[in-house]
Amino acid sequence: MSSRNLLLTKEQRESAPHIYKTLKRAVELFEAQNLPHNSIITPLTPELLCKWVFKEIDSESLLKTEYVELLNSLTLQPVKEWDEADEIQMCVAVFSGEVRLIDNIKVK
Repeated sequence: MSSRNLLLTKEQRESAPHIYKTLKRAVELFEAQNLPHNSIITPLTPELLCKWVFKEIDSESLLKTEYVELLNSLTLQPVKEWDEADEIQMCVAVFSGEVRLIDNIKVK
C-alpha cells in the first residue's frame, strides 16, 4: 500500500502482489520442514530459501529482485543458520521497471 505503487503502470500493479505471495509461500516452506512427517530430503537452509524466493519473484517478467535477506529480527544482522535467532524476518527489494518495491515477512 506504499505511495510508490502510484508510480507503477497498471500491468506492474497487477504483478506486484506476486512479491508478497512468494514471501507467504516461503514461510509455508519453512514451516513445512519442521513438521513431523516432513519428507524433504535436502534440508531447507536459509541460503536455499533465499535463492528460491529470488528465483520465484523473478519468474514474474515485470519484476527483478535486487536482494533477498534473512535477518535476526532484533539485531537486523544476516542469518546463515536457522538456530542463530529466535525471530527471523525475510526482507526483499524488487524493481518493477524503475520503481523499487520493498517488503518483508516474519519467517520465525
